[in-house]
Amino acid sequence: MEASADIRAGLEQEGLAVCQVGWESVRGVLSGVGYIVQETEVRQRKGAVTYLSGHEAVPLHTDHPEAFWVGWWCEVQAERDGALALADGQAVLALMGEGAKALQDVELRVPPQLPRQVLDTARVWDGERLYYALWYPVVRATTEGRHALRMFVSLLAMGFGHRRIRLQPGGMLVVDNGRWLHGRDRLEGGSGRFLRRFWLQQAQTS
Repeated sequence: MEASADIRAGLEQEGLAVCQVGWESVRGVLSGVGYIVQETEVRQRKGAVTYLSGHEAVPLHTDHPEAFWVGWWCEVQAERDGALALADGQAVLALMGEGAKALQDVELRVPPQLPRQVLDTARVWDGERLYYALWYPVVRATTEGRHALRMFVSLLAMGFGHRRIRLQPGGMLVVDNGRWLHGRDRLEGGSGRFLRRFWLQQAQTS
């Protein structure tokens, strides 16, 4: 599919891609990018306190480290805002210089979220890919690694490499999950915002 090729090109160039896709074509388009390992509804639910279903702001983070790419398709957008907040992790790491290497000394827990999950811990930075969210507990870290993690979080909070993308109905965003962190601002209660999130791997595991 032409849309799949455009997404692959965008991912190769800057680690993200945006396009318009009809719902009937979404899975086919994404299957031309990678293997879909999970599909999740992202919408507010009454009384929910989780980031996925609540209305409070979602801090910048990456998703499950076994998801190579993350895609969102918009069914309903909030009347006010609802944009996805993004931060280019590569830009933050570049600012850290040699200090970024110490992030390889920090391992975070990987929650069991996939039926055929391989990892139970992952490094914040393995030399190629990032894995970070403030709610993932640190399993092990050196003193230098903890210092590097504090620096990473501070630079992230300062806005380096930040972007905002507000999808309209039928819009789809796909990002490199090992590069781009994502989150969003607080939503109004009952906003009606409804996205479908997809986790993709590079190839189907046997």
